[in-house]
Amino acid sequence: FPDLPLLVLLCNPNEELMQLIESNGLTDRFFVAGHHKNPYKYMAKSEALLLCSDYEGFPTVILEGMACRTKVVITDGAAGSLEIMNNRKSNIAKHDDIESLGKTIMETLNQATPTYQEELNYFSEQNAVEAWVKVIRDN
Repeated sequence: FPDLPLLVLLCNPNEELMQLIESNGLTDRFFVAGHHKNPYKYMAKSEALLLCSDYEGFPTVILEGMACRTKVVITDGAAGSLEIMNNRKSNIAKHDDIESLGKTIMETLNQATPTYQEELNYFSEQNAVEAWVKVIRDN
């Protein structure tokens, strides 16, 4: 991906990661920023948020990326992620498939930035209260 923008990793640097980046000649393509209490400033200025986790509980980071109006790419391996992404199949790569992930990233970067309003409304305070009221009344 010669035209891929600078990749900012919001994880703590470690020797293995830094050696992997260096050995592949990618020191000018990656910035390992470490963990931040407020990652939203990075998300809001990013072209895309790439999440390829093997496991997620409730993947809040997807909603955070959507709230920052950042394009989001996920893999289909993490439970919960697919439900949040709703009908955005073009932003979902196959799990453990680097070719699918690369294709999905490039396609997503070429899309207009979505508003994610439908997904964010689903998780609104009003919908949460209505869901809890229904649970309480039905039980």
